[in-house]
Amino acid sequence: MLPTGYATDFVADSSLFHAMFRFVRRAQQRWPGLHVDGEPLPPDALGDWHLPEPGEDGRPSAVTFSSGRPEEDAGEGAGHGADAAGQGPYAVFYRAHPQPLGEVLYAVSVVTPADPDADPFSRDVVRDFLEAFEGSRPGAVRHA
Repeated sequence: MLPTGYATDFVADSSLFHAMFRFVRRAQQRWPGLHVDGEPLPPDALGDWHLPEPGEDGRPSAVTFSSGRPEEDAGEGAGHGADAAGQGPYAVFYRAHPQPLGEVLYAVSVVTPADPDADPFSRDVVRDFLEAFEGSRPGAVRHA
């Protein structure tokens, strides 16, 4: 399932990989039945989870999040909107952009069900993404 909706774009440095681990932990707190990339991610399995390196073909890689199997099943082949509680699936798309002198930056899009400026759930997801970078060096993530 690839959620559709509103994209909020960022540029991140290599701390993206540690931040995504913290972001997934926050998602587990939101949804105890969390599914990542269509599969359940039990709380005790988080220690084994890591953000895959982006593909080298130039296309973005993605990590999808949903509240559980019913949301996964409902989303197959259909639109992905918010449920009765105002929550819905979301995703993080990312692509590597090598820089001069060997640094790599990442173009990141957090795709939420609605515009975070108008939707509380989407705003919380974007806030969780940004807060996952707390403790990283200054400038580790910024709006694109």
